[in-house]
Amino acid sequence: MWLCIGALIIAILWFVCMTPWPFVLLLRHKKEEPREKGRSDQKQIEEHLTIKKGLPYPSSYPSATYDVYYDPKTPAKRILVWVHGGAFIAGDSRGTKNFGPMMAKQGTIFYAINYALAPAHHFPDQILQIDEFLKALPQLLSKEGLPMPSHLYLGGDSAGANMVAEYTCMKYDALLCEKSHVQLQSLFDINGLLLYCGPYDFAEDLTNPKLKDFVKMFHYLGWAYLGKKSWAKHEEKYLASPYHQVNQKFPATYLCDGRKYSFLWQGKKLAEKLSDMQVYVKSDFYEDMPHEFQFDYVKYPKEAMEVFENSCAFMEDIERK
Repeated sequence: MWLCIGALIIAILWFVCMTPWPFVLLLRHKKEEPREKGRSDQKQIEEHLTIKKGLPYPSSYPSATYDVYYDPKTPAKRILVWVHGGAFIAGDSRGTKNFGPMMAKQGTIFYAINYALAPAHHFPDQILQIDEFLKALPQLLSKEGLPMPSHLYLGGDSAGANMVAEYTCMKYDALLCEKSHVQLQSLFDINGLLLYCGPYDFAEDLTNPKLKDFVKMFHYLGWAYLGKKSWAKHEEKYLASPYHQVNQKFPATYLCDGRKYSFLWQGKKLAEKLSDMQVYVKSDFYEDMPHEFQFDYVKYPKEAMEVFENSCAFMEDIERK
């Protein structure tokens, strides 16, 4: 009996001290007010749209489902594939249930994908899963009877912005793929990125005053996503940081963020670095907005709509070139 109790205590101590799971489970079950709140005319926006949710796509990883939104009566101008946020450990495609129809109304075939969450799966599994979806895209379009538009964009919010930017870095950097043990198979070129409120630099000095409000969270999320408790001492912190991996081949990029409990300074320095590389960059940074403000059309209607309208204008600018 005492042997069993001792073994149980050791197992509990190992679980608490040697894995990020206690923190992850606590964060997943923390009750928060939903960040995404639709416009008052959301029902009218969704009228006549095709909306399908929870469809499967071929993948070696779990949670391989997607939602699709499009207007069947309007020729599509573009595809936008969206990767949701959730601190790498939570969230799902429902986070764009209002944003997706709004984009579809603008002539966009909008895909919101789900993916395997950390810490059960860690970098680069999520990058490979994004590639699996893109590889399957012609087949998924065919199922809907849709032609392939001439422009493909990737977008993501929060952790999703990191993953989308990281995938794009790998797309145009064979050496980064080799170092990360990644072999991409999708042949699509990426015409542009929409990056909302993302962290782009895991190699950030953890003593940086700008991290003071969430340095502990940053530590645990790095542990969960990168797969090592001492991740700050390992090369993965650079490999998974788009800020350190972008190059001149990186496509046109739109970024937004707010200062409150978010990563505005990382968004700004990524925008500056891309601009120095002569990459076409547009951005909206707000000193008084919180993390993920861009999907709250009730509390922050002016700023959220500015981001939406400027994102659409950004894609239209690319399509005119």
